[in-house]
Amino acid sequence: MDNDELEIVDTENYIGQKNIVFSHQDLVMRYMKRVLEIAGHDLTEGISISQSKNKEGRIAFKEDTRKAFINAVKICKCVMKRDFDNETEKIINKILLDIKTREKELLKAQWNWWISLNPKQKQDRGIILEPAFFNKSLAYYIDYVEFQIEKSWEIFEELNNLTARLGDYQIEDFEG
Repeated sequence: MDNDELEIVDTENYIGQKNIVFSHQDLVMRYMKRVLEIAGHDLTEGISISQSKNKEGRIAFKEDTRKAFINAVKICKCVMKRDFDNETEKIINKILLDIKTREKELLKAQWNWWISLNPKQKQDRGIILEPAFFNKSLAYYIDYVEFQIEKSWEIFEELNNLTARLGDYQIEDFEG
């Protein structure tokens, strides 16, 4: 079909396949539910386990539910961004700044610890090339992830408060 044969019709009342209507509230609730589902279990580090069976090797993965929780909150925040009022914007920006500040502090502490080691100790501990990346086997990384989880809870709490302020929990009144 040529582009000349295409005709644009009335798009004002267009509804997609199977009369599915976009609902921002449904989308928000879906992602809030996802956050709660992940958080309803122990937040644990992910692992990969290698197992050998005869000649075939098998690798099993266990999801890092800590990262899944943090990402679910980030997605929820992104979906709700259009609903932010000044209060929410201020609170969430402060929380994000707290996370960034804590990350820099922990990276600097990790680097200071690393440069204080002698060459033998450095060899035994693993490599830290610069103060920009965490060594996941050290406590600095664990502290950072735990701090992110705590702050993600604060972000989620503010998103929930925003939802209440927007009146998304209200029941519509219908006249009979």
